[in-house]
Amino acid sequence: MSQTRSCSSILFRISFQIYEVRKRLKISNVELSTGLFIIRHRDDDFGEDKLLHCQILLCDTSGKGSKSKDQIIELLKYVGYSDVIEEFKLWDLPRFPVSGVTLLQAGVPKGPQLAKCLDTLREKWKESRFTHGEEELLVFAEDFKVKSGTSK
Repeated sequence: MSQTRSCSSILFRISFQIYEVRKRLKISNVELSTGLFIIRHRDDDFGEDKLLHCQILLCDTSGKGSKSKDQIIELLKYVGYSDVIEEFKLWDLPRFPVSGVTLLQAGVPKGPQLAKCLDTLREKWKESRFTHGEEELLVFAEDFKVKSGTSK
């Protein structure tokens, strides 16, 4: 079945075409979302470190981890990077070490500032190849904290 998902994506140039075919054929939701995922990412620049690109893609992809991982594996088949598949299958995305509660306790204000801080810390975490822990990441949260004596 997975062979069918990645092969069918070859037939479509744009996501609109998948929806048109879906009207006529019985395409499962999994096949549809995998096809759309492949179309969206098939022209990505994987760079020198293909595994890292896949890891970052998994981190950035919303949804269930196993479903996203399966979609990335289908993408790897599609773009011809089958040499990365086994290593990627064995890798699990670590839990992001910082939570919104932790940032609130550290003095980052609620709202858009908190969301922006979380986004920044997630980028720093990805840049560290998912190795930075909570302490290392909280250093980058300093710029987002409410300064004592200032009002917002």
